[in-house]
Parts: sequence; structure tokens; C-alpha cells
Amino acid sequence: MKNALTDDLDLIKGCLANDRNSQRILYNKYAPKMLAVCMRYSTSKDEAEDVMIEGFMKVFTSLESFAYKSSLEVWIRSIMTHCAINSYRKNQKFRFAETIEEMAEEPDAQAWNSIPDSISEKEILLAIQKMPPYLQAVLNLIAFDGYSYEEVSQELEISQVTVRTRLFRAKKWLLDYIYSEH
Repeated sequence: MKNALTDDLDLIKGCLANDRNSQRILYNKYAPKMLAVCMRYSTSKDEAEDVMIEGFMKVFTSLESFAYKSSLEVWIRSIMTHCAINSYRKNQKFRFAETIEEMAEEPDAQAWNSIPDSISEKEILLAIQKMPPYLQAVLNLIAFDGYSYEEVSQELEISQVTVRTRLFRAKKWLLDYIYSEH
């Protein structure tokens, strides 16, 4: 019986040999999870699908550089996250200037932890998709993808103070939205 690592190695070999069946299997295996990653950064399913397709094109053209330092899924997720960030940058309509008023305290942890258990993950995802993109990007990178404030600052080309402020505002926006809907 093959394990996931063996299956992925076989898929990688097949994809590198331009075997269309291997490419289709790899895509079908990871597309649902990667669409979920892209949905967190997008305002619609269509936009998320576009980002995911772009990401898979990059996966297939970069597969020879996969270094086996992590699982294939982690490597693909990283590519999807970077494609989503690039899409965010391209679609960003406004550059928000840093101002003194953007400096805010950290959100109240008790309020953040008070999201009702009756709220499903799907409802939270839908709420995040309605969030302003400049808040959505920061929240996703920190809360879901584990980026540090410094890494987010570099990726989005904003200061760390702005990262902290946007995270605060994203959490506040999400809480306000959830409580206004329930």
C-alpha cells in the first residue's frame, strides 16, 4: 500500500515528464484545499478560482524546483498564498497612507475570543470575503498563514505599525459584522 509521500513522488515524476494524467490527478487532489486558501484572499469565488488557476500554472512550471524540504501540499499552499498576495497588490485600488490615527492599541483579546460557537467556519469565511481587501490581506497572512508582522510588512510593503493597526481593524470589523448579523 502506498503512502501519501510515495503518491506525491509518483505524481511529481509524472508531472515532470509532462504526463497529462499525473497533472490532472495532482490538480484534483489539491484544488479543493487551495481554492479554500485563495477564497480567504478574494472577494468572490470567481476571483479565487482565477488566483488558484494562476497558482497551479506556477506549480506546474516550477515543479522541478520543488526541493522536498516540506510536503508537496505545503509547497503548493505557499505558491497559492504568494499568488493571492500578488493579486491583492494588482487589485489594490488605493494605497492607504499611514497616519497618526492608524496607531491603535491591540484589540481586546476577550472580545476576540467571544465569537459565538454557533458561528460556522463557512460564515466566518463569507464575512472575511466581505471585509475590505486591505484588512482581509493582513488578517489572512497573520491569522491563517502564520506570517509575522515583519513578514506581512515586507509582503504588502507597509510599515509594521500599519500591519498591527490593520489587524486590529480587521478583527474589529469581523466582530462588528458577526454581531450585526446575529
